[in-house]
Amino acid sequence: MIRCKKLLLATAVAIALASAPHAMAQRRQFDVPTQPAVTGIPEFARQAQLQIIAPADALDGVDTQAVVGEGDARQTLRTLLRGTGLEVKSDDGRVILLQPSRSGEPGMGSGTVLGSVLDPATGGYLRDAAVRITSRAGTRVVHSGERGEFQLTGVPAGTVEVTVSYTGFHEERRTIELEPDERERLEFQLRSTSVEAGNSGARTLDSLQVVGVREGDARAIMEQRAAMNITNTLSADTSTAWPGSTR
Repeated sequence: MIRCKKLLLATAVAIALASAPHAMAQRRQFDVPTQPAVTGIPEFARQAQLQIIAPADALDGVDTQAVVGEGDARQTLRTLLRGTGLEVKSDDGRVILLQPSRSGEPGMGSGTVLGSVLDPATGGYLRDAAVRITSRAGTRVVHSGERGEFQLTGVPAGTVEVTVSYTGFHEERRTIELEPDERERLEFQLRSTSVEAGNSGARTLDSLQVVGVREGDARAIMEQRAAMNITNTLSADTSTAWPGSTR
């Protein structure tokens, strides 16, 4: 199955390189709403009638800007990519190659944000919690693993906001100052929404059972959401190519 997927990807790249619609100088009508980059970029390519290739690992958890109305393809693409951490590496008039943005500030560098997510009520780790990491390059989303662990490398140095959410639990947010080459470790303890503040007294067995059922459902929901996140299925060692329309 893996070899088949790689073959299909290689075929898509070959098709992109072989096609020759010269649409960059033309003005076109666009209607691309804000959405994950893994669907937003190919939709833009279709409407612009362009071939666009992007590194798959740079699309994970990234959203593109909305572009609506008539405009030049080059200028509109720059608007679409604003805040995504992506930029145009090359453009030969037929194929556009994207790459992660290089820092415009010499010496700024990047670091790593990592940590874990747990439920203090049970002492257990929360798997598949959504971790949103927002920096000057945009927002990316990763999900916690079996032991509640998460990690994102290549985060631009500077102010970084980390937000963790999990169905049935209160969201928690932290703001940090990340230094170049730093590994910032964070531990998040999420409180269940089923347990209201101030109700720390004794609870009946029935109420504990109800909370247990709700938290069990929440875990199932988060696992399903993580499994449906198609951006996580993209190989970090490959690039994704989207051929435009050949009307």
